[in-house]
Amino acid sequence: MERLGRSLAALIPPQSLTVGLSGGPDSTLALLVALAAARQDPRFLVRAVHCIHGLDRSDDHWLRHCQSLCARLGVPLTTPRLRIVPGRGESPEERSRLERYQALHDASGGGALVLGHHRGDQAEGLLLALSRGSGPRGLGGMGSITTDARGILLRPLLGLGKREIEDLLEALGFTYLFDESNAGGGFARNFWRQQALPLLRQRYPGIERCLARSASLCAMEHDLAWRVVGPCLGRAQEGGALLISRLPRGDRTLALAVLRAFLEQGSGVIPSLALCEQALSCCEGPPDQAVRLSLGGLLVRRFRDRLCLVRPLQPPPRGGFPLRQGESLCLGDYRYALEVGEEGDPAAFCCPQGEVWLDFAYLGSEIIRPRLRAHRRSVKKLYVELGIAPWERPALPLVRDGEGGEVLALGDRAGVRGAGGEWRRLVIGESTYF
Repeated sequence: MERLGRSLAALIPPQSLTVGLSGGPDSTLALLVALAAARQDPRFLVRAVHCIHGLDRSDDHWLRHCQSLCARLGVPLTTPRLRIVPGRGESPEERSRLERYQALHDASGGGALVLGHHRGDQAEGLLLALSRGSGPRGLGGMGSITTDARGILLRPLLGLGKREIEDLLEALGFTYLFDESNAGGGFARNFWRQQALPLLRQRYPGIERCLARSASLCAMEHDLAWRVVGPCLGRAQEGGALLISRLPRGDRTLALAVLRAFLEQGSGVIPSLALCEQALSCCEGPPDQAVRLSLGGLLVRRFRDRLCLVRPLQPPPRGGFPLRQGESLCLGDYRYALEVGEEGDPAAFCCPQGEVWLDFAYLGSEIIRPRLRAHRRSVKKLYVELGIAPWERPALPLVRDGEGGEVLALGDRAGVRGAGGEWRRLVIGESTYF
């Protein structure tokens, strides 16, 4: 235990350690290891989180066990109740996993999250990844420390097998609960756990160590590849989009890797090889080619030289709507507001009164002259000149001085009126993230 505690403490500087505690053997030992790290350096502050899923009648039994364990150890325990509503085509188990991770990261409060994954989990994960046709990124498995946008995630038990964990807990005098769902054969992971791996262990007693070593080698190969792909991706990105002209020319393998990294980074989902090849074919096609590929709830779209990941949003209804200074207006999945503008801002306009009219029923043939341009243009031509993608256009209103009045601006892209009133600009955002 002291060795495991030292290994955990060596991974990160002293900070809070939040342990995801189910009450099973793995998470129980993870909690004890975190406490061992705190004994060696009191600057590590240990707490536990037990998520209540609400999917099983035994939830109360697990909760009471975790409460008793934490009371015995003197560890603060948080017990968030999850709200699990599967989306279309999503299983309750997958939604439960996503909600659980979100709750655990939220509870960590910027500190490190500690989980009890062990060598057997690593082996199962590698076999699952193989069955799904994953590449080195997926086959690389889990690391002892993972840092991403959500924070730091620690797995101090990856070097231990399941039996070693149970023996250690027995020697220390701690009990644990057994999750009966792990014994079922309904889930893909349980097939590998209950049927395939026991057979492999009979034939190859050291199979878990070998699989863990293979995962480690795959992770190392992925890390080496990223040292080439990462800089290429950095050069190809601009404003959240991938500039197709900056993809490596003449090296389809590298271009495919850069594209895959861009899609994974933007969606949080590892895209399939087939989807990446489709996206690359679209990049190699005509610049006006329509692209609409789905990935992790987002759409992969192309406009000219840009490949974008777009959240599918409900556009505002056709028609007109008043918008007053100091207020906001929700239309479809968008929210609109007026803010103070500056003369040097191309999107700013002079507002003769404290209210404007948002017109979503205009025609693309309507002629306007942006105040910083010398010539009049149809709105349709301005879309092209200003680089406004087709999927962005339905959310852009003509800003008018009252219903049917003078055009003040084209959405948040181009101001038209430049005299008579105070400087304003329209702000457009997604209603959820405004």
